[in-house]
Amino acid sequence: MPLMRSWEEEPEWAALRRRD
Repeated sequence: MPLMRSWEEEPEWAALRRRD
């Protein structure tokens, strides 16, 4: 699944996941 890795590589998504 390349899509999952796509957002995982993005710093913006990482910040959102850390907040949750």
